Amino acid sequence: QAAFARRGRLLDYAMADVNATLAAFGGSTAERAKLEASLSSLETVQTRQQKLTGLAPNLAAVVPEDPSTSTLYGSSDPLERLQAHFDLVQAALIGGLTNVAVLAAGTGGGFDIAYPSLIADVRRHDLHHMDPAIVPPTTAIPVIASATRSMVAKAAGLARALAAVPEDGGTMLDNTLIVVMSGNGEQHHSKAEEWPLLLIGGQNMGFQNDGRTTIFPGVRNGANRQMSNFFNTLAYAAGLSLDDFGSEGTTRKAFGPLSELRS
Repeated sequence: QAAFARRGRLLDYAMADVNATLAAFGGSTAERAKLEASLSSLETVQTRQQKLTGLAPNLAAVVPEDPSTSTLYGSSDPLERLQAHFDLVQAALIGGLTNVAVLAAGTGGGFDIAYPSLIADVRRHDLHHMDPAIVPPTTAIPVIASATRSMVAKAAGLARALAAVPEDGGTMLDNTLIVVMSGNGEQHHSKAEEWPLLLIGGQNMGFQNDGRTTIFPGVRNGANRQMSNFFNTLAYAAGLSLDDFGSEGTTRKAFGPLSELRS
């Protein structure tokens, strides 16, 4: 809170400085426009700062356990650290800090994570290759399933928390879509020919999440759909018509959202 207050005072000082400069400025129109653009940016940040200050009571009511006492933040198990991220997202959504959040586990340079609570001395790269000399499929597949089950359980926990918050037309979950997706498609070295998705919530946004399983035609079928169609469907739910999202050009199979997922 002290750091937040210091940031507010810094913004006040910067805005006063730019206003004073503008009041005494006699230079070119182009240079004045630069100062005015700086002032506009500072005003935007200050408005955000004031909004956050106003959200303080809401955020205080949902704040997760502090890192100084929580065992999740310092855990050697990425599944436990991921739970800390889910807790932060839950607080941010319910507290009104944001409407959109993205969580990732073992992406980018952190791909080769380990699951010490599930298997000792094996990292994900070897786990997914299922080399019989290191970790055979009979061992690897149950571990991969358990890791996936753990991640889905965390998403389900978030869904239950949102479902407990009343909101216009039902609950916060009705007005929120949770998407759980594979990081690289159907296999370790993916060809992106299949891409499993789990959708939770979003009924008030038009998503048909009533327990159904929807399987689209395979990639070699002329009626197949692409992942960009799914992201385009999300965009339509947000009021954006991004029919060309993905830039496939002549390889685009279909335009518009997926009617099988969203009415």
